Amino acid sequence: MNIVKITRHENAACEQQAKFANDRIASVEKTFSELCSVMAGYTRKVARVRDMNDNLAKNLHSYSESEKINRSLKQGLGDFSNTLVEIGDYRNIETQRLDKRVVQELVQYESVCRNAKDEVKNIFSARDRELAWKKQLERVKERNPYNRQQITTAESELVKASVEVSRTQKALEEQMDLFEKKKLHDLKAILMDFIAIEIESHARVIELFTRGYQELMQINEDYDLESFQDSLKMSETASRIETVRKTSMRNTSLLSTLLAKQKKVPKKSSSGNSSSLTTTTTSNSADLVEDLKQDDYEMDEDDEDQISVSDGESSSLLSYDNVANEVDRSKNQK
Repeated sequence: MNIVKITRHENAACEQQAKFANDRIASVEKTFSELCSVMAGYTRKVARVRDMNDNLAKNLHSYSESEKINRSLKQGLGDFSNTLVEIGDYRNIETQRLDKRVVQELVQYESVCRNAKDEVKNIFSARDRELAWKKQLERVKERNPYNRQQITTAESELVKASVEVSRTQKALEEQMDLFEKKKLHDLKAILMDFIAIEIESHARVIELFTRGYQELMQINEDYDLESFQDSLKMSETASRIETVRKTSMRNTSLLSTLLAKQKKVPKKSSSGNSSSLTTTTTSNSADLVEDLKQDDYEMDEDDEDQISVSDGESSSLLSYDNVANEVDRSKNQK
């Protein structure tokens, strides 16, 4: 009777111990799973920062390539974009290290917890076998109290089951000690790796950003502004020259038209008709000059303003009086 009580007490203690171990494993599994999820999200955020850094470097490089006036700005943006590319490389290394040395290590704890649960199941199975043989022994004693062979066999199997329970319980204690030790060591190592990765990455990034700051400080705002103003003046001068050129071509075309019309006036050999010829020629010349003036008045207001500004530059152009004199000389020659 005392043996039965002791056995029941041992079974209760064993069951309580197995339940504690099972709860502990479940807690660790849940905690590490949540931690793994958070670390994976953190790594994805770092990867997104890396991608946005690459986009920024690409945009600044394009801006630098397209800039033609601000030379110091072009140089500064080009150098800074190259620095951002290096920063992106280090962020990529940081992402790979976080995934390999932090996230993947936490992912492995799923299998570690599953193996520990299997050990707990083994002790529960051994305890169930022990209870089954104990019940079998009690039934044999009740039904065949004088059958020593069956009783001996049942007792022998019960002893084996008890030994198995003891062995399994001891193995579970050792397994739980190893599990707890591994958990403490691994969690500490994983978080220390996380800190080391971040410190190394941030230290290098700070160094590169310092270099980028110095590159941007090399941008000479006054020099670039002066270059812009010079380009603006050159653009205005080119516009004026183009306007003068167009006006000169238009006057030349009008003069050619005037001379062509003058050549079409008929010649008379008789002296009696000389006065009428002179009158006709003079009238035609006056009409042509008036046509020239009327055509010239139809110029755009912008052209008129620019011509008035550039009168000093276009002194060689034909005026209306010059055209009239040319017509008179042609008339006298004829």
